[in-house]
Amino acid sequence: MHCHRPHGDIARIFRDLFPAHGMTERPEQTALAHRLLDAMLNNEIALCDAGTGIGKTYAVLAAVAVFSEFCRTDGRPFQPIIVSTSGIDLQEAIVKRYLPFISSMLEADGIISEPLRTVLRKGKANYICEERLLWRFRETGRGKNVKTHEALRKLLMNPGVTETDDLKPYERKRVCVPAECRCGRKSCRYYDYTERCNTERYPFQICNHNLLLADAMRKQSGHRSVLPAYGSLIIDESHKLPEAARQMMGRALEAEELRDAVRILREQSLSGEAEELSSVSKALIARLEKPPDDAPFDSFTRLLTAPNRVLKTVLSRRKHTMNAPTRGQLERLSATVDIFCAKMPGNLYYLEENERGETVLCAAPPNFAEELDRLLWSAGKPVALLSGTLTAGGSFRPFREEAGLLENPRVRESVFPSPFDYERNCLLYFPKNAPRRKGGAIPLYYDELAKEMSALITAAYGHTLILFTSYADMSSLTERLAKEEMRWPLFRERAFEKGYRK
Repeated sequence: MHCHRPHGDIARIFRDLFPAHGMTERPEQTALAHRLLDAMLNNEIALCDAGTGIGKTYAVLAAVAVFSEFCRTDGRPFQPIIVSTSGIDLQEAIVKRYLPFISSMLEADGIISEPLRTVLRKGKANYICEERLLWRFRETGRGKNVKTHEALRKLLMNPGVTETDDLKPYERKRVCVPAECRCGRKSCRYYDYTERCNTERYPFQICNHNLLLADAMRKQSGHRSVLPAYGSLIIDESHKLPEAARQMMGRALEAEELRDAVRILREQSLSGEAEELSSVSKALIARLEKPPDDAPFDSFTRLLTAPNRVLKTVLSRRKHTMNAPTRGQLERLSATVDIFCAKMPGNLYYLEENERGETVLCAAPPNFAEELDRLLWSAGKPVALLSGTLTAGGSFRPFREEAGLLENPRVRESVFPSPFDYERNCLLYFPKNAPRRKGGAIPLYYDELAKEMSALITAAYGHTLILFTSYADMSSLTERLAKEEMRWPLFRERAFEKGYRK
């Protein structure tokens, strides 16, 4: 099947409209948009290895805009298109910059008949739970936290406000929608908001991989869906999808969760239980607050035995005296601790480092690739997966194995090379006398490394990309480089830039 009219619109967009707005015509970008359109028209799964500099986002949005208009004029039933990405920066850029620009351009040219309306969907932890907000408002009214109490009162008086951005992280956790809602309300501001989002008003839904997977898992287990039933799925930054699946299907435990459990027990006036949990968790929390080391995983498991026993005792004795949010949080923590204590055969247990440079205990099922197939690919909907790193040695096989796509007959592979000449425009630097990390001299190691980096940045007139394998290293070096007062601005990944100068 080759539908000429939509493809003609794609050709016009990249040949005439983009250049008329000061954008260079790129053959690879045009070819990518045609490939994405074919995938949606022919109900395929398109694997697109699209190199850096092609302009994937514009190719994606042009293709979905043209396809959506084609479906409308062809009389097909309405089904939204979901675009999933890994990072919030790209999601916000799509909603605030890319899509409004394309919408006005295509509407002015007559390719589309009405503006492209989109909504950015976030996970539950970003939205207010009516029941938890009311409970937390009453709790703070009995204490000395006047500012927090007033902020919560304003949220109660404004039912149209759904997000928790104005609250501090700790308070946000207390009032956000939990993973499993148990309030019993038939309607609340969060579900009213999701109902509005899932109407025909929003034909384009933008979300991250975690929400996409979480919603698919909810549907499979028979729970209420958050995202609408979609007609096509576009997964950008798809090289991060398998890792997101591993995290979503597995369990993780951080020091912050144990500290939170102690804190909420105190808030419930269960000071004895709080002190007991704090005491038996002290050694474990101290280990988790440091970066991962070479110690065996079992050394953490042994430290979990006592906290696991205390959590079960508290839930058994005090279950009916706690409010629902507290009980639910402690039950989820207890279930997570159980998984690590039991060391279930077949599960993969490993350590990771979070953005604060702390250790995270992780457990992942061995068959998450098969689960990805059941969750996303077996639905029979058109899917396009894009990234600049889907191939290894020119082959898609490693990614297809990891994503559960190895035997899928609907898969079509395409490679779109980057227009950048890396060999002539990029240098890879290896220092002859690299500083060495020695036991207690780590601060000196960072000082020497920062001097080396500063010299490189100066030599390159600021055009330098520095990659780290550790958040702790990234934080330490960023602090030192920020003090160098160089002529060029210093940027770091937005999700982790709190407390640091850009």
